[in-house]
Amino acid sequence: MLLALWVDDEISFNKSFKNHDRIALVMQNKQSNVGIETWPLTPYPLADALRAEYGSSFKQVVLASATWPHLLNLGSKNLRPTGTYFEPGVTEMLDLKMLSGTKTGLKDQNSILLSGQVAAALFGKTDPVGQIIKMDNQTPVKVAGVYQNLPLNSAFADVQFIAPWKLYFSTTEWIRTA
Repeated sequence: MLLALWVDDEISFNKSFKNHDRIALVMQNKQSNVGIETWPLTPYPLADALRAEYGSSFKQVVLASATWPHLLNLGSKNLRPTGTYFEPGVTEMLDLKMLSGTKTGLKDQNSILLSGQVAAALFGKTDPVGQIIKMDNQTPVKVAGVYQNLPLNSAFADVQFIAPWKLYFSTTEWIRTA
């Protein structure tokens, strides 16, 4: 029985996304002093190259940062959820189920989308759309929407908030020179 549950978990991984058969992650192999290491990080210009050379093969090419914990604060409330900076196409790619607000919020550089869990922890039962919170004690962002928590059986289970790639690009110098 345990084996059957494990097999079911493996073959259903990421299948909750409408476009699961079209979602891919580009990885990079690098030679190091311990051998070849594989990383889910690639140089920023690769996205433009993929769009230029293979654009007809993809509906979306969406840049994403690594998923890291960030401090989100609202007054005296502080949370440290994990989140990812994405380009706006992610909302269509993952077919986010919005609980409030809009999927198009990532077009605004100073916006953020929160998972239902994070929104409830910060705002309780109050609708947070339009409210300002701070990221990492410095960057004010406006809540543009709240999406249904992403499935645990997916590569995106740890994405508890989504911030715009443009915000990442503007606040992270090394990404601009990668």
